[in-house]
Formats: sequence, C-alpha cells, structure tokens
Amino acid sequence: MQITALHIVGPHKGVSGYDHHVRSFVGEFLKLGIDIHLKDVATWSEKQLPDALQPNWIDSLNDDVGCDVYLYFCMPHQFEIQKEGRHVLFTMFEADRIPAMWLEPSLKSDLLIVPTQSSRASWEFRGFPKNRIRLCPLGVDSELFVQNWPPLNIGDTEGRPLSDYSFRFLNISELRPRKNLLKLIRVWMEATTAEDDAILILKIGGLQEGYYETFKADLEYMQNSLGIERGHYAPIHFIQEILSSESMVRLYRTTNHYISMSHGEGWDMPMMEAGAAGLTLIAPHHTAYTTYLNDEIAHLIPSRKVPVEFDGQLGIEDLSLFEDAHWWEPDAEAAKSIVRAILDGTSKKITSPRSLFLEKYSWKNAANRFLEILSSESAI
Repeated sequence: MQITALHIVGPHKGVSGYDHHVRSFVGEFLKLGIDIHLKDVATWSEKQLPDALQPNWIDSLNDDVGCDVYLYFCMPHQFEIQKEGRHVLFTMFEADRIPAMWLEPSLKSDLLIVPTQSSRASWEFRGFPKNRIRLCPLGVDSELFVQNWPPLNIGDTEGRPLSDYSFRFLNISELRPRKNLLKLIRVWMEATTAEDDAILILKIGGLQEGYYETFKADLEYMQNSLGIERGHYAPIHFIQEILSSESMVRLYRTTNHYISMSHGEGWDMPMMEAGAAGLTLIAPHHTAYTTYLNDEIAHLIPSRKVPVEFDGQLGIEDLSLFEDAHWWEPDAEAAKSIVRAILDGTSKKITSPRSLFLEKYSWKNAANRFLEILSSESAI
C-alpha cells in the first residue's frame, strides 16, 4: 500500500520535544510529496513558538486529503479517534512500564510506533501485543547541522563570553523531575573548583508558571544541605530564551561537551543534536541512550534501576505517570570522575559520533522509515 496522504494529529506550534519532532516529520513528509491534513493538540504546550520561528506551512495544512490513515503524535490518554479509518499512534515512555491507564487507549490504535526498544519494552510490560508495535527512530536536521555555524555571542553573568571558557558543558532540558537536573548540578558542584576554566550551561525550556521559582528553591535547599558555598565550584549559567533552529546549532557550537544525568529518556533529541554538532557526549547507560550511543562514541555513566522517587517539589504532579514504575539512577560518583578526568586531561579517548548521526539519523531517513511501516499491508 503506497502512502500518498496522511491525517496527522499532534502538537506542532509549541516549544516541547513532541512539537519539534511533529514539525520535523511533517516537513519531511511534505518534501516527499505526501499530502498532509494537520490538526493541533492545542492543550499540549503552554509556550508557543514565536510566529517568526514557525515553518511557513504551519497554518496551511487544513484541507481534507481524502485518505483513511490517521497518525497521532501524543500520549495515549490524549489519543482520541477522529473518524473511521486506520489509526496509528506514535508515542514513547521513559520508565520501565507505562502508566496502567495508558494500556486501554493504546489498544484502541491499530498500530503503535515507538522510537526505541526501551519504549517497546515499557508497553510490553503492561501486556500490549508485541505484533502491534513497530520501531521508528527520530532524527536530526542533517542539512542544518552540516553547516559551519559560528558560536553564539553570549556572555556569562560577568560578561565573559561563554566561548572563552576552555571547557563548556551543556544540558538542554525542560524542568521536570525525570531530567534529574538537581543531581547534575550537584555533580558539577562537587566535581569542579573555582580554579577550573569551565562552565556548565543549562538551557531550560517549556517552563510552566512558577516552575523556575520552584526549581530555584529546590536548588537552594540542596546547596544548603550539602554545605557548598557559591564560588567554590565552576560557574553555572542559565539560558531561558527561545532560540531559532539556527541559533540552537550555534548554541551547540558555543560548547564542547554535552552531559545528562536523566533518569530515563524516550529519545533525548538534544543529546543527538549535540553529537551531530560535534560535542563530546556524557550520558547515562540506559533507555534511549543505548539505541544510538556506545562506549566508543560517548562517556557512559553506569546506572541502576530503582523505584521512581522525586527530589524536591518541582513537577510533583508528574508522579501519577510513574506510579509503581522504576527508572534509572545514574552513578553520581562515576559522573564526577568523568567530569574531573575531562578537566584534568586524563579522560579516555572517544570517537566523535557526528558523521554517524548525520548519515544514519537524518530526518529524511526517519520519515522514510515511517512511510515504510505505514506502507506495509501487514502493519495496519
């Protein structure tokens, strides 16, 4: 069955990771000549991407395209069948099992597509039929990342250009407990000193009202509990601005290392984009990271499976999604050793994943894989 048109339902006007990959898939489908009818999930993102940063087709895909294939990008509890036809749900999860409430709506789909084996396992844990799951990885914008963009002209709180630091570590995350930013900052505070010519750059996004204030309160409480005073560790710089795709590549080029202490990932687009930009990668060894990283192209942090527990008050409402679930705890001591070895020049040599990511994990390849799945008569 050749796919020539698709009804797509998914968030695409906001700043979240889901919005980003919906825009990316739709853009590639259009390049491949697929007719698209696009419907937004308006309640997904509190923050919208500015109009100037939206693709030029964003409000033009409203016409009926005369097909019976409906593709949904959302969480299962948001999945609502639109009309009669074949219904495909693309989604993901970050813990070892999906919420129990997700099974019933997932079963209403004709086919479930997830990006990694770890997400597949989380649905199979709840009893979702194995023969109704397919894998389709996400991608990076190879055409954008292959270009030689200059670093961003941005300084720290003292006005020193970020690009002047010898060691520039980056993390890009929404403020969510799963991202484990408090532990990442603790690793940085305990691994570095004020004498290190290094900086940790945290770009935080998708902020809901009051989240940043709650996060800062949690951070202050942690720092006071540890007895670590400001000025005893290398600086930390926060970025909250929404950046264009080009400026995001320039942000990556402003840095030279990317680090995560996440408890679990459905994919972690910034990690892959950082690799495509040529950064040295430091990642926990679990979930999505095992799909595209190994110890030849990244510094991998050992991790152990633990029951889900939230640190601090940030995002406490997310806890219902992780009821009775386990996620992964990266080894903080191992992470500190990796950071310290990099700063001391004694870390192991690894190969850059840049060429691998640009060639294997392009959005064009991801879109073609998606269409291959949908075109299979046995799939839907």
